[in-house]
Amino acid sequence: MRKGAFKTSKKLLINSAKTSGLSFKFIDALYLFWIGNTLFYKGIPVKQFPKLILSRTKREKLRRLVDIRPDIIAINSNCCYELSRSKLRAHIELEEHGIRQPKFIARTWQHGDSYESVKEQLGDKFIMKNVYGYQGKQVFLVSNEKEFCKALRKCKRKETMYQEFIEYSSGRDVRSIVIGDKVVATFMRESFNGDFRANLSQGGKATPFQLTSEQEWPALQICKILKGEFLSVDFLLTQDGELVFCEINLHTQYSLTKRLLDIDVGDILMEYIKDRLGRGQ
Repeated sequence: MRKGAFKTSKKLLINSAKTSGLSFKFIDALYLFWIGNTLFYKGIPVKQFPKLILSRTKREKLRRLVDIRPDIIAINSNCCYELSRSKLRAHIELEEHGIRQPKFIARTWQHGDSYESVKEQLGDKFIMKNVYGYQGKQVFLVSNEKEFCKALRKCKRKETMYQEFIEYSSGRDVRSIVIGDKVVATFMRESFNGDFRANLSQGGKATPFQLTSEQEWPALQICKILKGEFLSVDFLLTQDGELVFCEINLHTQYSLTKRLLDIDVGDILMEYIKDRLGRGQ
């Protein structure tokens, strides 16, 4: 997310929390650290713990708190964070549950894969991505050996995933924001600069998109399978009208949904949090 958009989204979320009537505190997980079994924040031992943590970070110090304090509600769960941290793990988990997605294979650079060996399984064009990349970075469209080697170098020879290229969806995808058991906002991202990636951080633009009830079902199932309560789910489009799972994202563009769809995701999220905590607490 761009720096300006992040600041605006943060402000909108804090405003939603203020008007919700919930007692909350915004903290920076960078300042959390453990000494033995004692958690510190900005050098001061933490003595009062929250009933619920709403977190955007995968930082181990915060995730450890969620592990050792099962009485604290975490949105999202540690299991969901682990599955979302690696694009590959999420794909494998969803494949086992029959969720439609592009064909994929995974390797580490030591296997010595070549363009030809991957081409045999995925076709002349395919996607190569760093399993731990984000914002469309280290995601490449490969159509020959030269591009393959270049992409492999840019992936820094870390764990790499190869994925079928869905030509029909080139430069387009659909993002649905799910809270609990509801799809609360959906929009299409489109590239207008010829890039096969639709990420807004790569120059893509967003437009409203209406899901059918049949198209909503996979988004809800994906969140359930990955044990998530508040996720953005990205889909690729197909010629038959179905949506094919691409990846999940822990970050939500509150400012975009407010401006584009006039939907305040932060307000909806706070109502959901109230339900999770129990009214009146």
